Amino acid sequence: MLTKHLAQVLDTLNMKALLIWAVLLNFYKLLKTGDCTSKHDQVLSIQVTTHQQADIMRNISSQYETVLWSPASPEHIGADTEVHLFVPANNLGTVTDLLHTHHLTHQVLLDNTEELIEMQTRNESADPRSSTSYYERYHSLGDIYYWINKTAQEHSDMVKVILIGSSYEKRPLYVLKLSGRQERAEKRAMWIDCGIHAREWISPAFCLWFVQYSLNFYNQNNDITEMLNSMDIYVLPVMNPDGYKYTWTTNRMWRKNRSSSKESNCVGTDLNRNFDANWCTKGASNRPCDEIYCGQFPESEPEAEAVANFLRSHKNSVKLYLSIHSYGQMLLFPYSCSNEEVPNHAELFELAQEAAMKIRRHYRNNYKYGASAKTIYLAPGGSDDWAYNLGIHYSFTFELEDRGRYGFLLPPSFISKACNEALLAVKSIARRGASNRPCDEIYCGQFPESEPEAEAVANFLRRPQRLGLLESSHEAKAPRSSKLPQEKHCGSPGFSIFVTLILAVAAFTVSFMRHSASAFGFAFDAALDVLSSIIVVWRYSNAAAVHSAHREYISCAILGVVFILSSLCILGKAIHDLATKLLPEVDDFLFSVSIVSGVVCVILSVFKFMLGRVLTSRALITDGFNSLVGGVMGFSILISAEVFKHDPEVWYLDGSIGVLIGLIILAYGVKLLVDMVPRVRQTRNYERFE
Repeated sequence: MLTKHLAQVLDTLNMKALLIWAVLLNFYKLLKTGDCTSKHDQVLSIQVTTHQQADIMRNISSQYETVLWSPASPEHIGADTEVHLFVPANNLGTVTDLLHTHHLTHQVLLDNTEELIEMQTRNESADPRSSTSYYERYHSLGDIYYWINKTAQEHSDMVKVILIGSSYEKRPLYVLKLSGRQERAEKRAMWIDCGIHAREWISPAFCLWFVQYSLNFYNQNNDITEMLNSMDIYVLPVMNPDGYKYTWTTNRMWRKNRSSSKESNCVGTDLNRNFDANWCTKGASNRPCDEIYCGQFPESEPEAEAVANFLRSHKNSVKLYLSIHSYGQMLLFPYSCSNEEVPNHAELFELAQEAAMKIRRHYRNNYKYGASAKTIYLAPGGSDDWAYNLGIHYSFTFELEDRGRYGFLLPPSFISKACNEALLAVKSIARRGASNRPCDEIYCGQFPESEPEAEAVANFLRRPQRLGLLESSHEAKAPRSSKLPQEKHCGSPGFSIFVTLILAVAAFTVSFMRHSASAFGFAFDAALDVLSSIIVVWRYSNAAAVHSAHREYISCAILGVVFILSSLCILGKAIHDLATKLLPEVDDFLFSVSIVSGVVCVILSVFKFMLGRVLTSRALITDGFNSLVGGVMGFSILISAEVFKHDPEVWYLDGSIGVLIGLIILAYGVKLLVDMVPRVRQTRNYERFE
């Protein structure tokens, strides 16, 4: 009996010991894997050094619900490869265990992807007019469709919406055709598509950014104006609407479209492997479950077919093709499907190199450049190769920010910088890549200004007085060419400050001595002219500011505020004189001041109008308008005094003129604010003027 009881006790102790051992073992595993501290999906950066590790990494990236960010496919993982892998929280312990076991060095790139996704999808408004930072946010497919319609309505003279087809799930594929207001007999065209891969959200964001920049800066920025006047620009904001919608509603990491087939339960085809350019050879997959599945046949997907049909029907006009992707910071050109070089490889390399150098110089960011297959890996069936083979010999793929720190989850705060970099590259390539072939109608010559006619015109236009103000400072920063214009821009307002200050003192003296409301109004307008001239001096206070559209708009907005404040003072004085029936006193001093003031202010206004028109400066034109108002008020002093002298019953004319002038200045001030405040907000993140 005792023996039996002892055995039961020992069994109980053994069970407890085993239980304690199991708990300790699991606790150790938790500590080792980190599951006790991280409950979030993560993105890992894994360094593969050997071929054996590459085999293991290919196996890991194809299982455990992981999503391979970089490279695009497991088959591209080789020795000495950096792999970016999205790992869901429920499999994080298993994956990190395997990495430790096989001595794969890794680090956490993103510790909490859910937080970044929430940041990307946060959006207070879908209305472009109601938010100052509309283009610094990511937008759902519905928002983008709304934006397309709104943009076409508000810019009907420059934007036409073309329906080129529909997606697998019957969503429309809208292309925006941008055209300048200058009609030319034969215009070439440029194509830009965005969002071919669903998870690359910065890509559609760039298309929206590019369209609104082009519309806002047409006739202000030389590059954009010339681009739109010389070519039509076709922009497809979202080439893969089904996949893009799916990333907003179900799976943020989705890459392909949403087509299905009877042969497999797996959904989606990689649209950038579905074009007829070495279709489905090495670098693509014929397995429907793979991320780089090439489809059942070339252009089997309605999205790829729609784009191909449109470009085929416009192949005689479209000379430049751009496809916007992320991430990696690269400017790529054909071939992607082969290691062979295209016939104009050297020319494309030079264009990409120049664009990359500009980005590095202006934004201090490095972009790789070169033929796609040699720069990254083989990718047959790509749209850029297909477009090149169609005859569009200036074909590029841009991989936007970043290099992997955030990858596909680039925060909204990076949108403006990424888009500015891409915009600079587009302008650079579009300007240089129009045509370098001597047989073409728009052959650009052997080098800039190689032709004597162009050289003569360029030398004349380099004169400081002809330098356009709203050109980007990136195009004109030479100290010798900027110093002289600065002296000229500041000289006119400086002279105006001196003259109008004297006139203001004289007018204030007259207004108080002779009780003239219109003289008081002129005095205040003269003081306003002094302030507006000071603002114009600030506007052109340094060489870089001469070319700043943002500073131009700030100046005009400040002028609007000053106009409103001055108008309130003028109205107050005039209404007070009318209410108290204050009679003006008329003498020769009043006549002299009014005549001199009117003549001087009109002369100043004409000079400012002319200079502002030549230099396309709204600030100078506004300053000229103020001087013109001063001239009118100067003569109004004379008129009201002369009328009162002959008919004292019309004593109210002086005050009434003051009210009228005050209302005119108020209306113009309000108009300035309405026009300029949105532009100040829109341009605050455009090209920085250093």
